[in-house]
Amino acid sequence: MGRQKSFIKLEGTFDDLTFYERSGKQLVRKKGSLDKDRILKDPNFKRTRENMQEFGGAARVSKFFRHTLNALISEQGGSLAASRLTGLFKRLASKGPGKRGQRDILMAPNIKFFDKFEFNETREFKEVFKALYPAPEIDANRSVVTWELPSFANKDLHVPEGTTHYQFFLATTALSDHAFDEETKFYEPVVPEFAERRAVAMGALVPYEEEGSSTPETLSTDLELTDPMPETVVSISVVGVLFFQESNGTMYPLHGKQSLRIEKVA
Repeated sequence: MGRQKSFIKLEGTFDDLTFYERSGKQLVRKKGSLDKDRILKDPNFKRTRENMQEFGGAARVSKFFRHTLNALISEQGGSLAASRLTGLFKRLASKGPGKRGQRDILMAPNIKFFDKFEFNETREFKEVFKALYPAPEIDANRSVVTWELPSFANKDLHVPEGTTHYQFFLATTALSDHAFDEETKFYEPVVPEFAERRAVAMGALVPYEEEGSSTPETLSTDLELTDPMPETVVSISVVGVLFFQESNGTMYPLHGKQSLRIEKVA
């Protein structure tokens, strides 16, 4: 793999070279010699096809999850959030029952893989917010989540340069187990009606003063379930803090400087 140094940014395949961008860098590599048809049919590539199918399933689950919290993740989650989430669900697939290439992607038995997942690796929540705080609490139906944010000294909040205001939030969504469907040849949610369940609670927009302190705040989300959530679905809660710069009465979000993590899975 080489790096492009020309001021002209190329993308695509020319002769036997492929030009592409990754993490803001312009890269070039030699075109692979493997034929797509061979990968799809040659018995020697059976394991490769199995891995491709499960990777596709992981990407599909990642997309379902990101869709429910789309604005928060796409705008605040960092440039690699999507690929890192796909990697998380690929690990779940490797632990699932069934034959290779079609193993179930189960949530509840693999809660530990979600533990404290950071969406923005360059602004990890544990490094941005140093104050001690309790984990969100969830009711018996796994529908109502409450986060009691205590008072803290502003010095415990690592704000990016130019910050004039900050805002904490709590977001909760439901995510179903996924299983391979022989008819569609895709991974499908076991309980599809939960695909759109989500709730977001935004805290107060607070002016930032380095020597100041915050006041306690309670954030609560409700998925509005009347019955207990099925065992094949988990409730996932994300906490985070957003930073803004005020200019002439308008709040401008400091994109790329926000911080959010998975704090509760039940």
